[in-house]
Amino acid sequence: MNYWVTTQWPHSTEKPIGQEHSGIFLPNGRETAVNDMSIGDIVFIYESKHGRTSIFEQEDGTIKKNYCRTGKMEIRDIVEVTRTIYEWIDSEPENYTDGTNIWWRYRGDTKRINTEGFISLLRLNEILGYSENYTLRGFGDQHSGIKKITKKQALALIDEYNSNKK
Repeated sequence: MNYWVTTQWPHSTEKPIGQEHSGIFLPNGRETAVNDMSIGDIVFIYESKHGRTSIFEQEDGTIKKNYCRTGKMEIRDIVEVTRTIYEWIDSEPENYTDGTNIWWRYRGDTKRINTEGFISLLRLNEILGYSENYTLRGFGDQHSGIKKITKKQALALIDEYNSNKK
């Protein structure tokens, strides 16, 4: 069994609270960062404070912006991998108001196994051995937003998560 930490932007204001997505998402070209991920692996999901605002053209030709909620800057869920990384057939490159685009071409499916606690960014950085002011920007192998961690780190994260009830 492997253990992972992944970073995710806060959920869209378009989705009702409680209907947020779950899973692992990887940009095109960075899927090899999880080559050794297996079904049953445990993933800690960190929610950043901000995400990019996406833009898309509606059927009538008008441009719509899709904003992110303000995130909590914490590990918010512990999930188990139920399907390893695969090409997300319905995905297309997303354009953002800052002029960038990302093709979230790969995903992995998960099921939530614990949503009752949290881990602050400060404690996460401490447990993983990062500086206290690291924001996790550019996190993970290949800047993929996901990184494998040791069992010792994972057990420390589980203890911290369980000691902080929402």
